[in-house]
Amino acid sequence: MEKQVKRKTVCCKLSHIQKIPALSLSSLSNNIDFENKSRIRGQKLTVKEIWGDPVWSKVIAGVIVFILTAALAYFKGWLPTVWAFFRGAISLALIETRYSLGALELNKLLDKADGMRSRGENRQAQSLIGEVFVNVKLKKYIKTQTRAYFLKAEIESTLGNNREARDAFSQARTLYQQVNNRLGEANVLRGLGDLERMLGNNREARDAYSQARTFYQQENHRLGEANVLMGLGALEEAHDKEAAKRFFYQAENIYQKLGMHEQEKAAKSRAERSPER
Repeated sequence: MEKQVKRKTVCCKLSHIQKIPALSLSSLSNNIDFENKSRIRGQKLTVKEIWGDPVWSKVIAGVIVFILTAALAYFKGWLPTVWAFFRGAISLALIETRYSLGALELNKLLDKADGMRSRGENRQAQSLIGEVFVNVKLKKYIKTQTRAYFLKAEIESTLGNNREARDAFSQARTLYQQVNNRLGEANVLRGLGDLERMLGNNREARDAYSQARTFYQQENHRLGEANVLMGLGALEEAHDKEAAKRFFYQAENIYQKLGMHEQEKAAKSRAERSPER
């Protein structure tokens, strides 16, 4: 029994002794590999090797191009032009960052501008619409852009900027046609008719009013039709009082059916001021 225990103890010691060299050799090989790697990393890279690196080659090339461009700009007197270019790029980036509003926020700005216009604050409304235009052109919000053009046309018309107003009406109509919005196009034509009437362009005003009335009738928009009839009455008032009276009474009839009593009284008053010849 004692002999068997001694034999097991001796075998365990021998097996333990046999494992020691294996561990030592493995550690030695790892140390050798580490030293080789350290030695390789410690070597100085040549210019050719650095230039062959895909990352460092681009960095060096960029630095060289920058230095040459700066030197050429200095000696050729191009520094103001270069600075203006970079300043414009920075300004554009700031604009894109600042005016990153969505359609809901832009329509709120348009509501605010419309309120300013109704209070006679046309200059402030004009400035606010300018901010809206930066957004709608960057974001391509067609419906919001159309509304902005229409509101811009009304403001420019009030300020007496007739060419700008006509251009804005034209832009709004083109966009409404793109989205096949007949009601929006009718509103633009009515506004354009008002503008041409104030400028004394009776034929253009009559054509715009007639097209607007047709679109309103197709869309069954009675209020829009009544407003157009009021415009037609005002247009004919100085030339054909009988026709003007007829238009005013037609508008009065529509306002009455819509329950719009103030507009009804105004239309009746205009009709009574235009007696038959």
